[in-house]
Amino acid sequence: MPGYSISACKIEEFGRYEFFTLKPPRFPVEGRFTFITYAVADRKGEPSGLAVVRNYEAALRKVGASDLHTDTNGSWWVNARVVKDGKDCASSRRRPCSST
Repeated sequence: MPGYSISACKIEEFGRYEFFTLKPPRFPVEGRFTFITYAVADRKGEPSGLAVVRNYEAALRKVGASDLHTDTNGSWWVNARVVKDGKDCASSRRRPCSST
C-alpha cells in the first residue's frame, strides 16, 4: 500500500510461526519462514486497519488463497493458506506499526 515501507525482514530456512486464531491456542506452522515488517512513516491519512486487512485479503484471493481467517473486527490480522507451484504456504498479515 502507498506510504508503507519494509522496516525489517527475517528469513529462516526452517522456522516456526504461531498464527493467530479466533480462539486459543494459536496454530503453529513449521518450515521455511519469511517475516516482513512494514511501517508507515506518516500516520496522517493512513488507511484504517480494516482497509489494510481487506487489501491483503484481496491480494491473497488473487493468488488463490484458501482457508482465509480474519479477526472478529476485521482490522487487526488475516491468515491464509496458499498453494503455489505445488508448494504449500501459510500467510499472515497484522496491522502495521509506526516507524517513529
